[in-house]
Amino acid sequence: MMKHIEGIGVALFLMGAFSFGVTLLSKETTLLATTPSVPIVASVKNIVSGPVQIENDEAVSQQVALVITAATVAQKNTSAPLFRSSCLKGSGDPDASMMAISPTVGINVSYVPDDLVSIPKSYTKDSSFCLTQATKDAVVTLIDAAHTEGFSIKVSSAFRSYGTQSYLYRMHFDILKLTRKTVALAGHSEHQLGTAVDLSGASIGYKSAAASFGTTPEYAWLIAHASEYGFVQSYPKGTESITGYATEPWHFRYVGKEIAQAIAQEGVTLYEYLNKMTGEAVSI
Repeated sequence: MMKHIEGIGVALFLMGAFSFGVTLLSKETTLLATTPSVPIVASVKNIVSGPVQIENDEAVSQQVALVITAATVAQKNTSAPLFRSSCLKGSGDPDASMMAISPTVGINVSYVPDDLVSIPKSYTKDSSFCLTQATKDAVVTLIDAAHTEGFSIKVSSAFRSYGTQSYLYRMHFDILKLTRKTVALAGHSEHQLGTAVDLSGASIGYKSAAASFGTTPEYAWLIAHASEYGFVQSYPKGTESITGYATEPWHFRYVGKEIAQAIAQEGVTLYEYLNKMTGEAVSI
C-alpha cells in the first residue's frame, strides 16, 4: 500500500513538473526575445530570501535529476526554441571561456560560443549535447582513454543556453524549494560557456548529477587523469566558501592541459586560479 501511495506521489510530481515546465517554455521564449543583455558582472543578492539547508546530497541529486527528466519530456513535446537538438549559432560576443564564473559574476544573456559542435551520441547518455570544438575533442579523447583502462564514462549534460538555465533554475526553486548553491542562476552557469560537462559512469548506471558519483571508480580515475586532458573539477568537496556552489563531483570544465595541470599542481580551485590569472578579486 505504501509503495502504491509513493508511486502516485511521484506521478503527481512529474505531472506537475511537466505542466509547470510547458508553461515556462512559453514564458522563456518571451524572455529571450525581450530581455536586454546583462552586464558581465551582475549582482544576484536578494534573489532568494535565504538558502535552504540541504542535509542529504544524494536525495537532492535525485530530485534535480527528476527536474531534468521533466525538462526532457517538455523538450519532446514542444517546438519552442528553448530546447533544440541542433547546436545554436554563435552570438559573436567576446570569448568568455576563461571567465571565473560565480554566483556574483556571470555571462551576458546573449552569449553563445562561436564554435559549438555536437558530441557523438556514443559518448553521451541518451541525449544530443553540444560543446565547443576543442572541448568536444578533449572529452572524446578522455572518455576513450578511460575506456582503454576499463572505465566507462559518458556525458550527461554539456552546453546550456541562458534560456535553458533559466528554465531549470525556476523549476529548481518553484518546485523543489532548494538553494541556488545547487543550481546556478541563469548567466552564472559554466555550462553556458560550452566548455563544461557533467560526467557519469557505468557503475551508477550513468545517473545524472549524482552525489554518489564521487564514490565511484570512474570518479577516482577522473581525479587522477582529468588534468592530462585539460579538465578540472570546478566544485570540489569542501570549497563552497570559495566557489559559492555546492560540491559537484560530476562537473568538469575544459581549460586546456597547461592550466589544468597547473591547477592540479598548485592545489587551488579553478575559480581561484582564473581570478589570479585575470587579476580580478576573488568574490562570491
